[in-house]
Amino acid sequence: MLEPDARPAGATRSNEARGKPFRFNPLSEEFHQDPYPVYERLQREDPRSRMLGSWIFTSFADVVRVLSSRTYSSRLFEDVIWKNKPDFGIPEPDPIQYFIRKAIVFTENPDHARLRRLTNSGFTRGQIDAERSLIKAIVDAAIDRAARDGTADVVRAIAEPVPLRVMAGRLDLDVDVHPDFARWINDARQLLDPGLMTRSDYERAHASMSNLLRVMHEHVDGCPFHGGSNLIEKFASARWGDDRLDRNEIQLLSIMTFVAGTETTKALIGNGVHLLLTHPDQLALLRRDRSLLRQAVDEVMRYESPLQQTKRVAIADSKFDGITIRKGEQILLCLGAANRDPAQFADPQRFDISRRNSDTHLAFGYGMRNCLGGALAATIAEVVIERLLVDRTDVTLAGATPRWQTQSRILRSLEKLPIRFGAAA
Repeated sequence: MLEPDARPAGATRSNEARGKPFRFNPLSEEFHQDPYPVYERLQREDPRSRMLGSWIFTSFADVVRVLSSRTYSSRLFEDVIWKNKPDFGIPEPDPIQYFIRKAIVFTENPDHARLRRLTNSGFTRGQIDAERSLIKAIVDAAIDRAARDGTADVVRAIAEPVPLRVMAGRLDLDVDVHPDFARWINDARQLLDPGLMTRSDYERAHASMSNLLRVMHEHVDGCPFHGGSNLIEKFASARWGDDRLDRNEIQLLSIMTFVAGTETTKALIGNGVHLLLTHPDQLALLRRDRSLLRQAVDEVMRYESPLQQTKRVAIADSKFDGITIRKGEQILLCLGAANRDPAQFADPQRFDISRRNSDTHLAFGYGMRNCLGGALAATIAEVVIERLLVDRTDVTLAGATPRWQTQSRILRSLEKLPIRFGAAA
């Protein structure tokens, strides 16, 4: 949660000078449904705003600079969790504490760099391409089920189950024997967006993380570790000199593939299907030229970024082109704004799958903390779009104006997306 500032709530320096206070409320319903007019105004009037006790950066160059610098840390996630976490009265070991101290998303260098070196082999282009047949089988099964009734909600029928089953398939984990597995992942995912968590959210995350650790402990211990092709065995065989991952680290990395990967991939799938069905000229172009598939997914990520915001905290005083950022000050990096920065992208408010530099987007971060599974998420979305909208030409929207989720302040994801099969496209 952003802290109160000494200025009037939400007023930027430039707007104060004009006598026109501008309120930036990233928690508002209006902002969740359409943040882009706010982003545009911030970029135009004050791309380095000081609001609500935090710096707000909206330009592409500034966001890249912060994400590339070791002067700014992501330890805010852990700080917010410990600041807001209620006293459960539950004896140690605390599964949440264990997870955030050891999981790759929360670690700092040198631990973070070490974990990335030892896990990269599981997310290479070659590894993902080798898993494309698995992805296609899961996607086809989901589409076939969705098409049986003639109408379906893309979010519930495809975008939710496909990433979960792909992640499970990569680990050779049968999630069907754990009926609550998806709910456990959803509860634990809130630890990546802790500012809005209530006591009941923490209690659910605590119970769900305990269950995830139990299931993954049993699964990892049951793996033969003979250098096979599943992700756990990839992790087990990874080496950096004499260094290797232990079983506890493999267990946490396996959980993190679900926690960090399912919701963002779900958002990307829903956003992509929606954009193409509401831009028939772009869908027609894609159907004429399948070579644009990956470019189309990149443009979806740029135009409707699944991850809209991330935060950093300064670990030392620093100068930033005329402003001073003090140690301990927070910076809200608006990835969704940076991806529509006119200084980086020509005509950025236009959805254009033939855009040449769409792959420079920041939808999954940048630098040493760019999303390890970003290429996998893009591949899953690419397969869904190809099988649902390119191979088939009988899919149309079946609902009115879409609504965007409001449970997370950092994700841009549809609540539902009704489609009709067998309609004239």
